[in-house]
Amino acid sequence: MLEEDGYEVLYFYYSLEGTDMEGGSIEMKSLGSRNEQVWGGLFALSSVYPNSLRYTIIILEPTQECWYDISGELYDAYTGKGELTLNGEVIDVTTAFQLINYQIDELAFCE
Repeated sequence: MLEEDGYEVLYFYYSLEGTDMEGGSIEMKSLGSRNEQVWGGLFALSSVYPNSLRYTIIILEPTQECWYDISGELYDAYTGKGELTLNGEVIDVTTAFQLINYQIDELAFCE
């Protein structure tokens, strides 16, 4: 799936089963638009591990690696598969999309 788009996937796995950190993870080399690459990883992970508590996308650059963690509940709200309440209100698909993009653009952990 991702390889067809030119991404080099290094690892694709499910980790920490039975914990609150349980979820699908993918590690790949950096290529092109970071936002598109993270969304591509998120789509791939959710198709293989649809009930993950979280999705972790790790992108390796020549000088650093960046980690993106997306809540499974937030992703389910985006796809309409689930519901997520934030500050007492159910968030809609558009808000879920905006929150995911915010996490991609602003909350990545790079070292």
